[in-house]
Amino acid sequence: MENLKKSLVFILIIFIVGMFSCTSPNSTTENYSVNVSGSVLRKSGAPLDSVVVTLNNPLRKDTTEVDGTFKYTFTSSEANEVTTTMRFSRNDFFDTVITVAYSSTKKNLALGEIFMSGLTPAIDSIPPPKKSTRAGTVVLQNISSPSISIKGAGGIDYSSLVFEVRDSLGVPIDENNKVTVNFRLVTKPDNLTYFNVDSIKTNAGGAATVILYAGQKAGIAQVRAFATVKNSSDTTKLDTLKSPIVSVPIYGGFADSSHVTISTSKVNLPAGIPTVTSTIAAVIGDKFGNPVQPKTPVYFGTNGGIVSPGSAVTDASGKVSVTLSPVNPIPLSGIATVTANIGSGVDGAISAGNNTFSVLQRYANSKNLGIGKIAKVASIVATNVTVLFSGATVINSNDNNFVLPANGTQNVSFTVGDQLGNPLAEGTTISVTGVGTDSIGIILNGDLTTTLPDTRDKSFTSFSVGVKDQGNGNWTEGTKIGLSVNVKSPNGNAKKIITGYLGKAAIDTTGVPASARQPAQIAFIGSTANNIYVSGVGATEMATLTYAVRDSLGAPLDQNHSVGVTFATQFFPNSFTGGGTAPSILPTIDSSDAQGQVHVTVVSGTQAGVVQLIASLATPSKTIVSQPTKISVYSGFADQRHFTIAAPYYNFPGLQKALAPSLTVNVGIGDAYSNPVAPGTQVYFNSSHGTITGGAPTDARGFTSATLTPGNPYPTPPDTLAGMPRGYGRIYARTIGKNGALILDSILILWTGSPVITNTGTTTFTVANGGGAGPFTFSVSDIYGHPLSAGTTISVSANAGVVDGGPWTLYDTFATGNGITTFSVNLKDDNTTDINPAVPATLRVTVTHPVYGTYELILASGTVD
Repeated sequence: MENLKKSLVFILIIFIVGMFSCTSPNSTTENYSVNVSGSVLRKSGAPLDSVVVTLNNPLRKDTTEVDGTFKYTFTSSEANEVTTTMRFSRNDFFDTVITVAYSSTKKNLALGEIFMSGLTPAIDSIPPPKKSTRAGTVVLQNISSPSISIKGAGGIDYSSLVFEVRDSLGVPIDENNKVTVNFRLVTKPDNLTYFNVDSIKTNAGGAATVILYAGQKAGIAQVRAFATVKNSSDTTKLDTLKSPIVSVPIYGGFADSSHVTISTSKVNLPAGIPTVTSTIAAVIGDKFGNPVQPKTPVYFGTNGGIVSPGSAVTDASGKVSVTLSPVNPIPLSGIATVTANIGSGVDGAISAGNNTFSVLQRYANSKNLGIGKIAKVASIVATNVTVLFSGATVINSNDNNFVLPANGTQNVSFTVGDQLGNPLAEGTTISVTGVGTDSIGIILNGDLTTTLPDTRDKSFTSFSVGVKDQGNGNWTEGTKIGLSVNVKSPNGNAKKIITGYLGKAAIDTTGVPASARQPAQIAFIGSTANNIYVSGVGATEMATLTYAVRDSLGAPLDQNHSVGVTFATQFFPNSFTGGGTAPSILPTIDSSDAQGQVHVTVVSGTQAGVVQLIASLATPSKTIVSQPTKISVYSGFADQRHFTIAAPYYNFPGLQKALAPSLTVNVGIGDAYSNPVAPGTQVYFNSSHGTITGGAPTDARGFTSATLTPGNPYPTPPDTLAGMPRGYGRIYARTIGKNGALILDSILILWTGSPVITNTGTTTFTVANGGGAGPFTFSVSDIYGHPLSAGTTISVSANAGVVDGGPWTLYDTFATGNGITTFSVNLKDDNTTDINPAVPATLRVTVTHPVYGTYELILASGTVD
């Protein structure tokens, strides 16, 4: 028994020791360094630079050098051997994946040469570089930013310049002929402009890179690279190789509100005349007083007329200009305010509606792409200038029926302006001549001929003419004379006769006393506004119209003959608008005052359109009706909840195409009450990839569109900033809403390429009599595994037997899966009664793409009995 106990204790001790001495699969040991190296080549043997080399476990990344080599080191504590993968990626090549293994005893991974296949045969055929001789020239090989921004004011403030040292035959020098390249700033805007290094040795491809950093002053930085080599004939002497001077413009930063000036070439434009325009110019500087960077976008808006184009970019001097046309809408006050909006580069929060980036965010959520909240935009620097839209020509005088005494002088005053008392446009000529004065010795002086300048000064509306009797003509008291005021103007020509008399006024010979005059006509006098806006948008919501009741001689009725006038309206709503409330009028009836005038006010509702008013009164013998008067009710500002961007399809076959096909992107905009915004509302488009047409005005439905064209840059690298995989891009549309609020939305577009057909199953078959084979599986996608665009057809055919499966026609989708990117068919004997021997047969996949054409693959081959 005692021996049994001793045996059990001994076994237990051995078990415990064994348990603690065993190495688990995840056990660790002391840290050790793993070195990974190799070189990446084309099929032709030429080295490949800029290849991203990714080790999966642990995750490490490196990029190949000019000579295609890569080398990096990481630390591991894994005791057991680790097997993982390495991926080699470059945009114009197919990804290559290899398997590697490392451990504490296998720490140096010399992978040797890895060959990558290009997307086209031309890429594969590029020959390897020739070996070089000694250095002979220094040239600029690449520059990351041809122009940069000053430091501290936004924008890219540095540029990487790559100089290449070549031998006498133009071949970049290799490892055996390395030289030291020195850098010099020939000129610089200030002493804060500098290099990251003064000199550096060339790499294996003969390149030497220096980074130029901007200071705080705009100007030109001139860079030169030098290399010193031994003289080829006398090695005791040195030759200095110099690169050409490279000029790098250093521009200013983002706009600063205290350095923005806006002006207008004309301050007075005739309303409604599109051929007479004003140039709106802006000069924009940064906070240091430098001009902003060239091509800084400036967005223009106006409460009157149309600004064309709606956006423009600055030149190298920070200047930008657009054209203002004095067309509808005409401001109520006659004063149009043009506002220039420029991004300041300072982040500011958006008050985004529920629809902002809705399509993008919904897709991101469904794909778990991790797109962050898009809630920051650059704040806006805004400045404005005002321009008068002068109206139709109006001539008035309070000196009608003036009296000229014998041998005396009389001053006659008159005004020439528009209905609001503003001066007429530049070039207006005002001339005054006498009527019936030639034979009676009357002479005129004063403002007889006037040409108006470009002005808003109302002193240019008042004029005076002196009328003098010289006493040497045929003079009869009571003789009627006059002054003819003739106006020729872009605002409209007009003429008025100011009547006068010699000695005394003529006697009224009408024979009808004022007390006996009766209403005969209702004349429209004017309105406080020709256009109003739907209620609740912060613009003018009412207009007061004035009518005059006159007798048969055109004289207004006095207070003793006051009459009641009734107002009736018709409303013609925007044909593209549903719902809302129509405008109303106050009052519906009014009594004429001492001047025979009546007044009615139109108050807007929430629906846009045109209001037509008619004033009428009933007499014992007839009903007197005015001419119809129209007031336009415009819609309000763009509203985020009513801003929609859409495309007819979202899978765009432009990944491997240039300049065609194109994609039309549509935008529809409404105001807060679902009215389409006013025609001419400017919408601005931009795209993360390719090119897209810029700003476009809306039509009567509130619609506008832009065209996306495939081209550089293509979405071939992943968009790491937005967290999207390669192939995806965004299209943005934006406009300005109430109080300058930014209204915007975007859509996600999948750029897809030509068909790639891959066999994913068996490639051989034997179909017995009456039997079958399969399934045969394959995949169809573009080079990145994305589904092909809508309209692509996929079918499988066989020269013997019957194919069970397909055909398929793809629809517009981002998804992958069965019937979209993966497919399966079976092959059956089509004649179970024949006694003929088996025949050779092939299964063929045919993919017909509406843009890229037809592609085929032999899926499998065998026999069918």
